[in-house]
Parts: sequence; structure tokens; C-alpha cells
Amino acid sequence: MNHLDQKTDEEIITLVLSDKHYYAEIVLRYEEKLTRYVRRIAQLTLEELEDLLQDIFVKAYININGFNPTLSFSSWIYRITHNETMTLMRKKKVRKTTFALEDTEEFAATLAATDDVGGEQALMMEVKQMKKVLDDLNEKYKEILLLSFLEHKSYIEISDILKIPPGTVATRLRRAKDLLKKKCIQAHISLND
Repeated sequence: MNHLDQKTDEEIITLVLSDKHYYAEIVLRYEEKLTRYVRRIAQLTLEELEDLLQDIFVKAYININGFNPTLSFSSWIYRITHNETMTLMRKKKVRKTTFALEDTEEFAATLAATDDVGGEQALMMEVKQMKKVLDDLNEKYKEILLLSFLEHKSYIEISDILKIPPGTVATRLRRAKDLLKKKCIQAHISLND
């Protein structure tokens, strides 16, 4: 077992500050998570995705001295990832978060456990129909739902990633859930007509 497995991200960052070789552990811990997150918020080619991830890890490493170890490293690197992805999307003049079909299945299952989002309607819909409902949501609502339900981030982490107050996170999440429930009910009703 790797002796670093027992250390928190913040402890690893402390080690990175004295020996850059420890940064490889951060890359190992976050490469898959950030790849999944970027794929969820941007439609990129494999080459664009690889280049973006490299840029993200380089930017995080260059700015590692600015990281406050009393805060969550996860939120910090997700914020960098979010910002770098949005910058790339602006350069490409494309900004449309879309849910992959496998994400939609995971999302629908998560919703089924959440009474206040219309989980029953979400499960009764086909995955492709659910994907359309999700893709039709406003970007700010899709981001909140994605971070909350698929990335399993807390309100504080989402607040830090998106640089909005926790109260705004709560409001947007509530509105996103209400809107999603309404759209699921409408889609379900239209399926039964």
C-alpha cells in the first residue's frame, strides 16, 4: 500500500511544497474525476480534453503556493477546472452543458431517491427523454445539478467552485429541482397522451 493513500489532499499539498514529485499523487487522485467532470460540462474531442487537463494540472501546480490548506483542495482544483473549461468554451464560442447517456442513467437513479425532484417521473421516462429534459435546462441549473447530484459536492464546495454565495447555490438548486420536476411531469404526461 502506498504510504500516501492515508494522507489527505491538503497533507499531500504540504508535501508538494517541499518536493514537487509528490504532485504526481494529486494527478493520480484527480485525473479521472476531472476528466469525468469536464466531459459532463463540455463537448470536447479527446485531444482537446487531454490538452485541457494538462493545462489544468499545470495551472494548479504553478499556483499551488496560493492554495490555502485550511480550505478544501477538491473545491480549489474543481474551480480551476471549471474556469479553464469555460475559458476554452468561450474561445470555441460554444457553451452547452450536456449530459451523457450514462450520466443520465446515474442522474435518474439519484433522483429516484430524492422525493422533491419527481424521481418517480424521472425513472418512468426513457433515458433519451430524460437526457433531453436535462439538456433543455438553463446552463446555470445544469451546472448546479451536475455538481450536486453527479459530482456529489456540498453547497459550500459548489459555492467555492462557481464563486457564488452558498445561499445562491441553495436557491439555484431548489429552482433547478422545481424546474426539473415540472419538466419531468410534463414529459411524462405527454408520453401518456
